[in-house]
Amino acid sequence: MYPAILSMCSFTKYSIPFTIAVAAARRKVVVRDFTPEGIHAPAALQLAQRVTARLDPRFNMKAHTLPPGMVEIKTRDGKVYSQRCDFPYGHPGR
Repeated sequence: MYPAILSMCSFTKYSIPFTIAVAAARRKVVVRDFTPEGIHAPAALQLAQRVTARLDPRFNMKAHTLPPGMVEIKTRDGKVYSQRCDFPYGHPGR
């Protein structure tokens, strides 16, 4: 499913699975990752199929505020790595 859908540039800009996969595969995300060439990166497309986005009830969505973001990676051997971000880059609270 993902490779066909993600092959459209406009969709990848808003795709959490694709963006997380690019970050995991390349250790950074840049504008060129969303170009027609960038969205066909095999490593990102393969990883995107294994990314699941979930709402976490611990993060309360209050009106007119951004909820924190959190990424959790579970490895095949059972290890769990996570990182929380309370304010995105460019936010005055950073």
